[in-house]
Amino acid sequence: MEAVLNSFEVKEGHCPYSLGVQSISKYCNERGHNVRMVSSSPKEVNQGVEEILSMNPKVVGFSSNYVTEPQVVEMVKRIKQQEGDEVLVVVGGPSVTYSSPNSKIRQSDADLFVRGDGERAFYEILETRGKKKIYGVSTSRDFNEEIASTDLSQLSSVFPLDFQTDHVYWETIRGCAFSCIYCAHPGMKNNFREFPLEKVAKEAEYLKKRGFRAIYITDPILGGKKERSKKVLRLLTMLKGSFITAEYRPEYLDEEVMDLLEEAKIGWLEFGLQTTNPNLHYFRKNSPHALEKLEELSRRPIKYSLDLIAGIPGDTRESFEESLRFAVERAKPTSLKVFPLRVYEGTILQKMAETQDSWDYDPETRIIKRSNTFDEMEFSRWIQLGRSTAHLYRFFEENKWLGDEQDLRRLDNFKLFSDKFGKQIPEEYDGAQICKMWGEIKNEK
Repeated sequence: MEAVLNSFEVKEGHCPYSLGVQSISKYCNERGHNVRMVSSSPKEVNQGVEEILSMNPKVVGFSSNYVTEPQVVEMVKRIKQQEGDEVLVVVGGPSVTYSSPNSKIRQSDADLFVRGDGERAFYEILETRGKKKIYGVSTSRDFNEEIASTDLSQLSSVFPLDFQTDHVYWETIRGCAFSCIYCAHPGMKNNFREFPLEKVAKEAEYLKKRGFRAIYITDPILGGKKERSKKVLRLLTMLKGSFITAEYRPEYLDEEVMDLLEEAKIGWLEFGLQTTNPNLHYFRKNSPHALEKLEELSRRPIKYSLDLIAGIPGDTRESFEESLRFAVERAKPTSLKVFPLRVYEGTILQKMAETQDSWDYDPETRIIKRSNTFDEMEFSRWIQLGRSTAHLYRFFEENKWLGDEQDLRRLDNFKLFSDKFGKQIPEEYDGAQICKMWGEIKNEK
């Protein structure tokens, strides 16, 4: 059957097709269908719709995440307006897998929705044109909690690629080995699974042979569990010529791991620390050992970012500032990010929020508003401090801390900056603007 799968361009130079779209199309094509991939610009949805329909597909598939959801909803609407029942529209991806029947994506004009793995589910849709019950697939009127699953050992590699790119996506696992209460992964029945290590090794050989400029590993945590992550890291040592980006856990850091990270010359690591508050074990457990290892990592030639969350119920102004202080003064990441807490559907955190009268979050953005330890005004101050700190931190890093890192790397400087300019700082980073603002503070000091 003729079908099209849509991806959205991330940015110039990146792989034009998502890993999910690549894997689904290959799975279906190997089994006799003709599934083509399209890369659309999120700023040009009309053009994307025109390109898709110019291929005269019988089925169109979209993968939707929380960033691209508005574009997917609009493109689905326009396709159905133009083609009606002549084209079957299928939507999957994270914002479908982790949504309720009342979500915007589930209320879109799509015909079918896939939760979980898309390969086998999309293939069965093509085989039957959606006219029979398929596990993990539902209509907006027939929502179910089933999660589509594919045997990972039966999936062919997306490599070798049949299109030109110098930036590729790669996965060695699906799901997550951890069960964080703010993440929807624990709610998936096919939670954590590993690709055979032999397959991963063969793919590493291909990546080495092709010499891609950049490799983004999509694992929620590189390699999965700690011991397997070491095995994957050993494979990565053969890819030193590529810029590798991956997510990792502070709990996995030990001397052997850090040696492997350094040997593999990992280009960028992302750590979700979230908080250092020892009284928030219900939310995230960060042992003193893990915090110490982050400090050790900062003394190695490894670039990494550190994420913190503002608005965790039970946190206070003092404890939130201590998390910031640890990040700025001790962990010393290359990049610091502070995010507001979002209460996503299907998470343990959402179930907790439903039973707590003192907790409140915005139903549209999912962002927390208040809890038993802070109100909306206090939370807004935290977000202001977090954004100001992240922007000023980036400015200092880009300018090598203006030659005075020992004096500047103190939270008091960032609080002073937030108090004076926090309300003026936009969401997007503007280095020239931050430079001007810091110059005013420096003159006053």
